[in-house]
Amino acid sequence: MKQRRRSSKGQTAILFALALPAMLGALALCTDVGMMYLNWEELQKAADAAVLAGANRGLPYDAALATQTAEQYAEMNGVPQNEIVSTNVAADDMSITMTLRRDVPYTFGRVLGLTSAPVTVSATAGIQSAEAACGFLPVGVPCDASAPVSSVSQCSGSGYNTVENGGSMVQLKPFPSGQMSMQGPGNWEPLALGGAGGSQYEKNIIYGYSGPALTPGATVSTETGQIVGPTFQGFQQRLQNAGQTSFISAPPEDSSIDAASPQLVLVPLVNFASPNGKSSVQIVGFQEMWVSNVDGRTATISGYFVNQVPGCSIPQATGQNPISEYSAVLIQ
Repeated sequence: MKQRRRSSKGQTAILFALALPAMLGALALCTDVGMMYLNWEELQKAADAAVLAGANRGLPYDAALATQTAEQYAEMNGVPQNEIVSTNVAADDMSITMTLRRDVPYTFGRVLGLTSAPVTVSATAGIQSAEAACGFLPVGVPCDASAPVSSVSQCSGSGYNTVENGGSMVQLKPFPSGQMSMQGPGNWEPLALGGAGGSQYEKNIIYGYSGPALTPGATVSTETGQIVGPTFQGFQQRLQNAGQTSFISAPPEDSSIDAASPQLVLVPLVNFASPNGKSSVQIVGFQEMWVSNVDGRTATISGYFVNQVPGCSIPQATGQNPISEYSAVLIQ
């Protein structure tokens, strides 16, 4: 009996010794496969972020800018230029695709003669019509145009212009002398979008009004009062949510503006027509604005009109009416 037990133990030891290399090899391969998966996940996230940024920034009107932005974002996410295989915008300028490839070296697999393996990912983002744009500032730019327009420069007699076309700083909700409203009794340009009250107004500043859709010709209600606290606090929170502690006063060149900047907003152009108290007013168009400062004492919003657009809403080209918006989404 004792001899049988010794024989059984010996056989087990022999079998274990024979299986040990295979077990170690499998463990080594699992470790290497895990590293490949981590690299694949890193590349896929970078590609997804890159094409979304490119689509938001350039499509459907500037394919070169979309490509440039996508590659910049890929590099910002740890992908060197030599790992970008291709970045292609579709012929209809409605989508962008990026392919990335990384050769991941084996660590333990080298004992089996394996040196490296390629990890390849691709991502495509397209733009689609959005029912509503995000980023709408709940403050109207006075525009006395009698018909819907597509940009601030078409507001008759407004004197507004974009920085690119020689425009200078403008002020929204300017603090009036003698506390007299510039638009009508009780009205200082704020709008009640999606609901009335200081809380909703502040929320719209922080996150941007996001629906239902606003188009030229639509009527909205005014938000009466100067609303100093919600205006200032809303912008402070908007900056904090984006990791900023203060405003950058001067806008960069249009081509350098980050579409996701918290200082970039979409403002409605409004025909106020001297409202009296809470009233309905008409939206006649939209314009992009770089907010450079908000006065904590008066809630005056200072900034510049620009030709860049917020990341989640891209108005159609000038002259098309009504203005609709596009939003970027991952397709694959």
